[in-house]
Amino acid sequence: MARSTKQTLITGNEAAAYAARLARVEVIPNYPITPQTEMLETLSEWIADGTFKTEFLRMDSEHSVMSAAIGASAAGSRVFTGTSSQGLFLMYEMLYIASGLRLPIVMANMSRGISAPITLWADHDDFLSML
Repeated sequence: MARSTKQTLITGNEAAAYAARLARVEVIPNYPITPQTEMLETLSEWIADGTFKTEFLRMDSEHSVMSAAIGASAAGSRVFTGTSSQGLFLMYEMLYIASGLRLPIVMANMSRGISAPITLWADHDDFLSML
């Protein structure tokens, strides 16, 4: 007898949000930047309707996002955040602190072009810049 399974098609942003929910992260410092804004919207909807209990921290920049992630992780919380493109570059200084302290921080990097003329298209420049 075959088992019936339900398949659902979701976007990468929705998949990242769902993974954070399944991992039961405790702190989500965030700052919206296209194209990862949809992920934050999905998470905030779940928090608003009470199906996901977590601290959702709206920060003033991506530098502050990684600073908050470092503090929360150092205090023992499960931390998740997301960014892309120029946002990743604004976190650059803090990324080395997080890695130097060996802190477990999960970050979804939604790929996006870095420089003009069109920076909203999918591109891997932001990933490649971190190698």
